[in-house]
Amino acid sequence: MKLTPDQFFGKYDQKGIDFDGYYGFQCMDLYRQFVKEVLDLPQSPSVVGAVSVWTTYLSEYFTRIDNTTKAIPVKGDIMIWSTGVGQYGHIAICKDAQQLEFTSFDQNWPVGSLCHFQKHNYKNVLGWLRVKPPTPAEPEPKPIPTPPVVEPKPPILPETPIDPCQAQDLLIAKVRTLVNSRWTWIGKKNSWKLRLSDLKKLL
Repeated sequence: MKLTPDQFFGKYDQKGIDFDGYYGFQCMDLYRQFVKEVLDLPQSPSVVGAVSVWTTYLSEYFTRIDNTTKAIPVKGDIMIWSTGVGQYGHIAICKDAQQLEFTSFDQNWPVGSLCHFQKHNYKNVLGWLRVKPPTPAEPEPKPIPTPPVVEPKPPILPETPIDPCQAQDLLIAKVRTLVNSRWTWIGKKNSWKLRLSDLKKLL
């Protein structure tokens, strides 16, 4: 579980941190413990002195801010000093800051001291590292609606026109069928005649 900067300060105030198990309580040990427990980020490469963190920091996680009269660090920024304060420089964690001075959480300043709050001016401070805000997650793409399945309809075929000759043959065939199947005996003349109702069906 990650700690807040204030929880980290309370946990290690007046205590020594030896992160790598070498050379006792150094300022780099404090820096690396802060990166692990508060920032939960990968460690920057090994260095001979704290000043080298200014150039070996992990740019994908931190923004480097130069020390200028207009820039003011905030709680949790990682302060880095040049070799103007000693051969290896210095590194600490900002607690609060104003334009002319700031208070940081230090170890081995002065030499041999445990973790504590220390006031500083900005002399020999190269600048500080500030954690980049997390990249917002991209929204999931909206699903593309599936168009409804439309069953194909059979094509409407035009009626085949009837050839006039075929139409005449068809009519003759109907008349013959009607004459052969529907006839009647009319009067004494013994003549065969088509019923009137049958003739109307031919019209």
